[in-house]
Amino acid sequence: AVGLSQNLATQLHALRDELNLTSEQHASFSAVINANLRNANEELQRATKERAYQDNLLLQAKTECIEAKAECGSLFKTLRETETKARGEVEDLQSALQASESRAVEAECTLQTLTRTAVSPFPQQATEG
Repeated sequence: AVGLSQNLATQLHALRDELNLTSEQHASFSAVINANLRNANEELQRATKERAYQDNLLLQAKTECIEAKAECGSLFKTLRETETKARGEVEDLQSALQASESRAVEAECTLQTLTRTAVSPFPQQATEG
């Protein structure tokens, strides 16, 4: 864009020189050319700064997106690991519960057997004295 601006300035100065102007007209024409070129350069600088700012925002957004995707991947992995561990713990607890229930059933049977034995009369032996 700077090259384009310089090229335009060169062409305008060449045109000015070809017009066979009086020195007053020459100075006026030069002032107009220079003012327009300054305005164009200022606008170009503003546009360039805005573009750089927009490019920077885009780069930041892309970086944040990459970081967020990486964090999501890490969290998903942690979730899966936690889920697998929790399932293992649930299975262990279910096995322990089943074993405990089996022992409770056995203990209840033993208790019932002992209770019946304790309640039933022992065979009486006749003792003669």
